[in-house]
Amino acid sequence: FISMADLSQRYLTISLDGTDIGKIALDYKVEVIFDALPNQIFTGHVIQIDPNLYTPTGERIAAQTPGQITVVKGLVSLDESAMTSINNLPLGMTATVDVIGGQAQGVIIVPVEALHEQSPGQYAVFVMENGKQVLRPVEVGLMDSAYAEIKSGLKVGEVVVTSIVSSK
Repeated sequence: FISMADLSQRYLTISLDGTDIGKIALDYKVEVIFDALPNQIFTGHVIQIDPNLYTPTGERIAAQTPGQITVVKGLVSLDESAMTSINNLPLGMTATVDVIGGQAQGVIIVPVEALHEQSPGQYAVFVMENGKQVLRPVEVGLMDSAYAEIKSGLKVGEVVVTSIVSSK
């Protein structure tokens, strides 16, 4: 028997926690750091997402039970710039992969604790104006567990309040 492989393109099989299924989609960018090359960051993109859930040991799950830990599998294609640097890495090498669901640069961010949801998807923040806290509606963009991008309603340098302070 002969096994043939096309090594002109490098692919990575990735596994994510099942609770992160909403944080991955086709063509999302990825940043990869191989354990053997910890000082180099390689880029690529998601080219496939397995529609099945798996156990952490790799067994396909037919029906998920409450509280069961699940894994989502996907396939990443590395950009051409990675080919020369990783040609000598053995197949099966482990890596850390960050899936980038969105990016924003040069934007205003606030801690999520400063946001007050007025209605679904509608937010406001308390801004300090003349020594008083004033509630101001804002448009929120990208958000993670720590920070939220503010698209409008706030200017650079304005002070937001993360908790209500009362005075006597």
